[in-house]
Amino acid sequence: MPITSKQLAQLAGVSRGTVDRVLNRRGGVNPAVQQRIEDLARQYGYRPNRAGRALVTRSPLRIGVLMNSVGNPFFDEVKRGLETACGEFSDFPVVPYWRETKGYDLQCQLEEIAGCQDMAGLIITPLNRPEVAGRLNDFIGNGNRPVVTLNTDVDDCARLAYVGCRYLASGQTAAQMMGLITGGNARILVVTGSLKVQGHNQRVYGFSRVLQKEFPQAVIADVVENNDDDQVSANCVAQALQADPSINALYFSAAGVRGGVEAALTVCSSPPTIVTCDLTPDIRRLLESGAVQATVDQDPYWQGYTAMKTLLDKLLLQQDPGTERLYAQNGIRTKYNML
Repeated sequence: MPITSKQLAQLAGVSRGTVDRVLNRRGGVNPAVQQRIEDLARQYGYRPNRAGRALVTRSPLRIGVLMNSVGNPFFDEVKRGLETACGEFSDFPVVPYWRETKGYDLQCQLEEIAGCQDMAGLIITPLNRPEVAGRLNDFIGNGNRPVVTLNTDVDDCARLAYVGCRYLASGQTAAQMMGLITGGNARILVVTGSLKVQGHNQRVYGFSRVLQKEFPQAVIADVVENNDDDQVSANCVAQALQADPSINALYFSAAGVRGGVEAALTVCSSPPTIVTCDLTPDIRRLLESGAVQATVDQDPYWQGYTAMKTLLDKLLLQQDPGTERLYAQNGIRTKYNML
């Protein structure tokens, strides 16, 4: 049988009220006593009673979900995962505040974070900027309001956990696929979302390092940003290919793939080799048609589900994730192994 809060109080030599204050982060407990209770709770595998906790959690628990997801079909599955995990806590009065934005505007994200100051916790796809880290650290305060970064991370932030892709490995995998498909003889246009996003930069870095090491004849001709937008992608790809007709391969390290691929097929004299990331409906169609040769997937549903569960486990059950980095699996997909 699992240990109860009453038994935990007896082991610690304190009242049940003291145990309750420690486990619910209400403060007012001597640090040494708090440490003893927390150590005993971990040692004996204490888990709060969900049914009982639901009865005493009468006030709505408001949480913020901030994502740069407008116009990016990758996030459709992320949102489905978020909603599924939230539904599993329906015995608690959880009220999520959803805010979706388009692109990577720093001021917009800072304002969105500021608008969540009355929330108990936050899930966010952050820009990797010091201003964002500072605003999130202010939100977290002394640790009572957890933040989970979703799909991309931010440096120097005391967030509870990052849930998302191993971006460096994703870029490395894409480079190996590109090198094998082209035989290493490629002049490549790299199309990324935004240099403000840590994950996008890590993909490009991983991609370039593997090319240098394993396929030295392959050359990155240029790197362009498309803001995860199909029309912007079409324009910047067309301009880059017209400026350098020798480009014969493209790597898309973020969204905006459909527009960019359509432009490439129009401008290039012969079909280029194209490697992408993710497995959205557009990319499925491009793989089936042969326009895209391979893509590196990252399990978006799992990311959304795990981010929401991690936050609510912490807020409602005082359960820590056990690690600060929860990684999705990178999977290689071609037209013959789409799930």
